[in-house]
Amino acid sequence: MKVLALLALFLSLTMISVQAAVFDLHFGIKGKDQPKNDKKEEKVVPAPADKKDEKPKKDEKKSNSTGKTDEDDDDDDDLPLDNQKVHYYLNGIKGVWGGFMKGFYKDQKLELNDRCISDQLTSNIQFLIDFVEGKEPLYRIPKFTITVAKIFNDNFNFCGYDKFANDLKTFCVEDTCDQKQIIRNLQDKLFQLIGDVNGVVAAVQEFPPADKDDMYLDAMEIGQDVGKILRAVYNYK
Repeated sequence: MKVLALLALFLSLTMISVQAAVFDLHFGIKGKDQPKNDKKEEKVVPAPADKKDEKPKKDEKKSNSTGKTDEDDDDDDDLPLDNQKVHYYLNGIKGVWGGFMKGFYKDQKLELNDRCISDQLTSNIQFLIDFVEGKEPLYRIPKFTITVAKIFNDNFNFCGYDKFANDLKTFCVEDTCDQKQIIRNLQDKLFQLIGDVNGVVAAVQEFPPADKDDMYLDAMEIGQDVGKILRAVYNYK
């Protein structure tokens, strides 16, 4: 339960980051008054909209969240048991967000920054767990505080929340994202949306997978469908 509590803390920090980036986004979002961001973004580069929309295949040798192929994934077994549990759930979180970005931007080659839910996060989360469980001395409170701040900073600045929010704000000008237009989008893309929603429901019913090697790709599939749904709702191009 303490492991789940600490993971809940991380998810809370992540959601705070998302809310901080998109707090003023709503169903009828307007973006014409937003200042233009002339600074070049190098964290996430969406591909042209005409790329094929393909889901990740589990039988392919893809790099997982640690940047390793499936053949190298057995290295996770070298981690302490508690760290393996944390790594398992973080793989799922990273898979969902990475898949969401792929689906929303319609780009299978899009990858998250290395500092977004990185390998170091596993040991950082484990340190927080150990501290809460009393396995770390009280004089390490400063490190606890710094670790929490680092988790927040890395995942707010390097996971693409701000880029996602800014891109959507820039796209939503005039009547592009008002309620009437969104309703028309839903009507025009009804069959696509039904298929994507069914995909999410089917994937969630089989989640989480028993095999740790499937966690990242299964989570990515769910996130990708959710990203495609939001892209269709706003008819993002």
